Amino acid sequence: MTEWLLLLAAVVLTVLTGFFVAAEFSFTTVDRGQAREAADEGRRGAAGVVEALKGLSTQLSAAQLGITLTTLLVGFLAEPAIGGLLEGPLESVGLSGGAATAVSVFLGIALATTLQMLLGELGPKNLAIASPLAVAAAVAPGMRAFTRVFGLPVRGLQRLANAIVRSLGFEPREELDDARGAGELAAVARRSAEEGDLSPTAARLLDRSLGLRDKYATDVMTPRTRLVTLPDTATAAEVIAAAVASGNSRFPVWHTDLDDVTGLVHVKQAVAVPEAERDTRTAGELARPVLAVPSALHLDPLLDLLREEGLQLALVVDEWGATHGIVTLEDIVEELVGEITDETDRPLRQLRRRGEDGWEVSGLLRPDEVRERTGIAVPEGRYETVAGFLTQRLARLPVQGDTVDVEGHRLTVAGLEGRRVALLHADPLPRPDDEDDLAARQHEVSREVAQA
Repeated sequence: MTEWLLLLAAVVLTVLTGFFVAAEFSFTTVDRGQAREAADEGRRGAAGVVEALKGLSTQLSAAQLGITLTTLLVGFLAEPAIGGLLEGPLESVGLSGGAATAVSVFLGIALATTLQMLLGELGPKNLAIASPLAVAAAVAPGMRAFTRVFGLPVRGLQRLANAIVRSLGFEPREELDDARGAGELAAVARRSAEEGDLSPTAARLLDRSLGLRDKYATDVMTPRTRLVTLPDTATAAEVIAAAVASGNSRFPVWHTDLDDVTGLVHVKQAVAVPEAERDTRTAGELARPVLAVPSALHLDPLLDLLREEGLQLALVVDEWGATHGIVTLEDIVEELVGEITDETDRPLRQLRRRGEDGWEVSGLLRPDEVRERTGIAVPEGRYETVAGFLTQRLARLPVQGDTVDVEGHRLTVAGLEGRRVALLHADPLPRPDDEDDLAARQHEVSREVAQA
């Protein structure tokens, strides 16, 4: 009878172990935001979960204390109970007293361990991971009561553990930080897309949205050298002609030079001028003030600024006050959704296939754009374009035919516009095996020619 009572006590303690294990895993895996939403909706037990998470470190210490105590007691009670129950049957099948005792002890330990693992560890753990909020809501009241009863040893052990952590140079925290960094959110989006929970397009949009904080106005602007601008003395007719020739609708207007931009004129303003006055009304008279932003401004606040001001374009100015370029709302949106074209856009050859493995690359593309669209890992550096990378690597202005090797590819200057690299050819470097085969074929051809 005693053995059966001990076994019953061991089973009860194993269930308690499972309770503490479920509490530990559910508190650490439950989504804090989901728990707060459930509490706001008045769902049963959710408020207790939120309260428990505010003192998560204490709750985990209490759970660990409960696991340790119940596990030790199970080992103390279960082995002799199971061994005592098995010893008689083992002797009845012919085992001697000593052998029966040894076998019963072994079987008692094995059965107690199996019971503890299944009911006290694995089962509760898997249940808590599968449904963390529901499990946390179920165990929170019991954990609150246990923490009150064993508050003194729990707090004592907690202080001792915190002292050890501080001695190692770290600061203990009472609760987990439920805020996610941009990198973590992007990784979650990519995993969700891989698992089919999120469309690749949505994952890519989220990834690019998070990347705005790491990019500057200079990364997406149209540089000074490519701007189509007008002096403030240009007539309305010349504004219309510039729009027809360039395909642009807005033009920076300057007074003395491009570093003295006084405003912005839209072709609609010129068209609105009566035809008889188009040769006398000037761009300076039509121009509206232009927003100037520093070149070091991040894209996310720049996007907010353009939206708040209701503007489509801003002038990018460097630290010396010189005009660096212009950035449009469309430039920023294209960082999120990719290239946007309409019937008014002039075709611009930026990237296209060249043969089976090669690429034609515009020198104006950024390294990250080339990497994203071709897989060629052009290094980042103190330059903004692939052309800038070549210039830095060569330590001089590139000329036609210059080559630079990067990450298994050879970049060749294929076109210049003045001193600027306009077009590059990117071709994979031959593998060593291919070079050996080519050398062998050349040698074979040379030998055949010599024999002939």
